[in-house]
Amino acid sequence: MITINLLPYREASRRRLLVFHMSGMAGLALIATMACAVAWWFQDQEIENLKSQKNQQQTQLTFLTAKVKSVDRIEKTKKEAEQKITIIDSLQVDRGSMVNLWNVLVAKTPDQVWYSNLVLRGRDLTMTGYARSSQEVSDLVRELDESGLFSDVPNINSVEKQEVQGVAVSRFRILAVIKKPEA
Repeated sequence: MITINLLPYREASRRRLLVFHMSGMAGLALIATMACAVAWWFQDQEIENLKSQKNQQQTQLTFLTAKVKSVDRIEKTKKEAEQKITIIDSLQVDRGSMVNLWNVLVAKTPDQVWYSNLVLRGRDLTMTGYARSSQEVSDLVRELDESGLFSDVPNINSVEKQEVQGVAVSRFRILAVIKKPEA
């Protein structure tokens, strides 16, 4: 019987198989390395894009923050201007009220009535003085009421009979509230 030694053939077949497997493994490793490199490159590009967007948004945020501060400053200036306009308007409305008050007091005060003290606090007017009679005080209140300057009928707080330098007089105190002038 003939014996054929197949060991070298099997050995060569194993080597070829081993080389084939090693080549396949090297190819797979190369493909995996390339896939990782491509993924890393895409990730790096994504990171760069995000950094660029972040910088742009940071620039926009800085710009908008400056705009917001500018708007706040403008709103503050506007509010101050509106307050000043309100004050000026109220002063314009009240401008003639003191002159008007004195004109009414001079025009409506009877001849036999004298003021000793006039106190104006806000819109409250307190008039203290002397009259020849209680009737003169009543006439004064009626005249002041008809003037339309006061929001309500002036209130006689007190009337007392007194003698001043030998003359009998009535000492009075009248409280009145001045109407707010119309714009």
